[in-house]
Amino acid sequence: MHAFERARVEAEQREAARRRARPAAVIESDLARLEAMVAAERLPEWGDAELDGLAFDVDVDALRARRAHAVAEYEAAYRSLPDIGRMTDRREALERRVGVLTNGVFDEAALDLGEIQQVLLGRLAAARRVGPAGESVTVVFDEPFERIHGDRKWTLLDVLEKLSASVQLVYLTDDVDVLVWARRRASRGTVSLLEPAHEFTDGS
Repeated sequence: MHAFERARVEAEQREAARRRARPAAVIESDLARLEAMVAAERLPEWGDAELDGLAFDVDVDALRARRAHAVAEYEAAYRSLPDIGRMTDRREALERRVGVLTNGVFDEAALDLGEIQQVLLGRLAAARRVGPAGESVTVVFDEPFERIHGDRKWTLLDVLEKLSASVQLVYLTDDVDVLVWARRRASRGTVSLLEPAHEFTDGS
């Protein structure tokens, strides 16, 4: 790619130099005058070299054809390059997902609902049959949905309720939305809810 680019630039520079050059008739006239001057002032010690055999003809059409061919190859090679911008976007998206998996907090902007469910399924699957006798271990969630709000959070909590049928889950939270959801499920007996006891002073 760099070679094609350099060849294209050099060809454009040569073409610009030709456009700035003097007319061929003027140059030929100067050459004839200089050759006559050299012949008139020639000294014997200069040797027997003849200037008539020197050729300065340039095939401009051939150079233009070579330049067009180089430009076509350059453009074809450029089109074959991968979309760097798209690859950068995918890399940043993967970095966000890795950050989510590392930090244990799901970001509404980083993952959609389906992706979060896939992450949950993967983590709960890893918790099954890991004990000495192949038993599952308890999975503890420490407020993983604090950045998710509204119906999306309730949907994910319903997913956790279904998954708790195969793996014991402990969900630590002080989120009001989660508490409201848990109280409704606890009234049906599907969720066990532990809340801190309120302390009352004497006389209250």
